[in-house]
Amino acid sequence: MSQSCPRKLFLSNPETKPKYMGKISLFFTLFSRWKTGKWFLLSAILMLLFCLFAPDIILHRIVSPRADFSRNGWWMLFYAPSHPVGVESYEVFLPAGEIVALNPDFKQARGYLFWDVPVTGPYCFKLETDDYGTLSVDGKIIATMTPDHPGKQRIDAWAHLTKGLHLFQIRMRKETGGGGFSVGFMTPPMMNSRILAGDDTAVPALGSLDFWWWVMAVAGYGLIPAWVFASFCTLSLALPLSLQNHPVSVPAAIAVALVPALFIPVTVQREPYIGTMVQQKLEAEKPDFVFIGNSMLWSRIDDDYLGQLLGGKKVHSIVNFGGLSAVHYLAFKYLLYPADIHPKRVFIFFRGNQFILPRARTDDPFVEKIIQRLTPAPDPLFEQVVHGDSRSMTDVVYDRLLALFPVAAAQAQIRKKIHYLALIPAIFGSTDDNPKKNLLARVNKRFSFAESSFRSEIGTESRRQEADENSYDFYGRVETSFLPNMLELAQKKHLPLAFIRVQERPTKNGAVPDPAELKKYMQDLRAYLEEHGATLYDFTGDPELPLSAYHDGDHIKDQKKYTELFVRRVGDLLQ
Repeated sequence: MSQSCPRKLFLSNPETKPKYMGKISLFFTLFSRWKTGKWFLLSAILMLLFCLFAPDIILHRIVSPRADFSRNGWWMLFYAPSHPVGVESYEVFLPAGEIVALNPDFKQARGYLFWDVPVTGPYCFKLETDDYGTLSVDGKIIATMTPDHPGKQRIDAWAHLTKGLHLFQIRMRKETGGGGFSVGFMTPPMMNSRILAGDDTAVPALGSLDFWWWVMAVAGYGLIPAWVFASFCTLSLALPLSLQNHPVSVPAAIAVALVPALFIPVTVQREPYIGTMVQQKLEAEKPDFVFIGNSMLWSRIDDDYLGQLLGGKKVHSIVNFGGLSAVHYLAFKYLLYPADIHPKRVFIFFRGNQFILPRARTDDPFVEKIIQRLTPAPDPLFEQVVHGDSRSMTDVVYDRLLALFPVAAAQAQIRKKIHYLALIPAIFGSTDDNPKKNLLARVNKRFSFAESSFRSEIGTESRRQEADENSYDFYGRVETSFLPNMLELAQKKHLPLAFIRVQERPTKNGAVPDPAELKKYMQDLRAYLEEHGATLYDFTGDPELPLSAYHDGDHIKDQKKYTELFVRRVGDLLQ
């Protein structure tokens, strides 16, 4: 009896502690009582189960069976007339492949579409709209467009989709009526965007679809609160029991607090790894020949046509636009090498002396995203060569912890917001019409924040020096490049490599001759590759590649003609 007196005194005497402390203590006491706490815990578990499984049940058991698979496209509902038109709303079917347009007579529209996702993995959706719009999948908003800027806007948004049917919703609004909305998506490896359309789409029946969509949305938004509620109930019941056994109390409290962190995703993070999707596609196709390159490859080789010319052989190109030797190395190591395939030969397209310039174009924001897509975690060799950072075991463990607890990955974004808030005091008292914008512009100009960070400035300078100092000294620089590692990986898996140097844009008088230093570089590169079991073919000076064969820059105008030329020139490598 004496042990319970202080507890009753604390709860009944408001002067002992602040009032809110008494309320919190009373709240914990209420939940910690087994007779009442178990009902709260049961409610929390039921809420959590509903949030976890309701969207999938609604999608596959209620909504999908009502879809019209004989028609491919969007079912649109236009409403909120912009002027008197005699009706408040109307429905229309929009065939797949057409850009969704807002009827000029109406201010708002809502549309639904089923997409049969071919492979589980991350998909990047590219949205364009004239005004306000949202794109959602299975009740969750993945991208929102706001009318903050005049003219058409575009945004990229990632979503991890499992194989099978998924329900998409678009919403549009424009107060003056009219406007348009385009939904495209990108799939690896080429990451080309195309309109969300095709034979793998279906039209869902409307009816009560809005209601079921609302239920899926509520379940999606309620997942984190349900986790918090369930954790709180469990903690309230576990702590009184664990306090009787002190060695158990601390682990029990930590375990209950950390479990949600294992599952709660972070929406702002690095680009998702696409390797698994690429490997699944490679293993399904089992290509006879694999090509790796950037737009030089993309504009030159037609996979399907090359397969026809080779009598039905299978060809697969891994194209990463803008990538140079670092990207080729990562694509080879993380996309092709892990796949359970054994192609007859792997072709790697390149220009000039890029293989001894490993840091070239690695700090470009577009290429940085590609690098993140190619790697499940920072590559040790890439970090050492490009950034001069050797990764210790501590770094590896830290990466694994970030993967285990995705919430921790948000800390970088939090720091950015804190840095931004730190500028607010400097804004007050400014006489500028837009002090925040002008202050940020001055800071960006002074510190080059517009180029991501000081590290970006250092990287740019290091690449300038890299290009200027002995940039054609092959044997002096090859050991600090990615080439030895690529050749070593190829030998381990018995993958024959063929390096194809493309001819750069010629003049009206023909191909531009290589300077003496580049000729010496190519001789050394050829000898080094042959020494390590690889092959080199150089298209520079080819008489069938005049200026008229080029489109823009070093890109070729006609893929099929170049593919035919490729077979004639390197036919012995395609056996």
